[in-house]
Amino acid sequence: MHYRSLFIVSILGLLLISSLDAAKPAKGKKGEPVVLEESSVVGEAPTPKIFRPKNLKVVSAYDKCKMDCQKVKEQEGIHSYLAQLREELAAVEAALGEEAHLEEDEHES
Repeated sequence: MHYRSLFIVSILGLLLISSLDAAKPAKGKKGEPVVLEESSVVGEAPTPKIFRPKNLKVVSAYDKCKMDCQKVKEQEGIHSYLAQLREELAAVEAALGEEAHLEEDEHES
């Protein structure tokens, strides 16, 4: 275990030394001269399309009216569905009442 850590530390030291040597230019040589290129504009870049979230969308009067009408239709649908369920419940309760009444008559006879 001790040899392994010693080996890793020595490798890291060699890497550090080689990176420092590579960063320095040689004493007799100067770095390569940097050539500046002139930038030329070929054309203007097209502006990207802006995507806006739906909650920040401006609602027109037509859209607002359309949403209100949709809510009213949903409410009417809910009310008619509730009325239908109440009618079915009343019919089932009446049928159960008749069955219970018939069973009582059979037990009494």
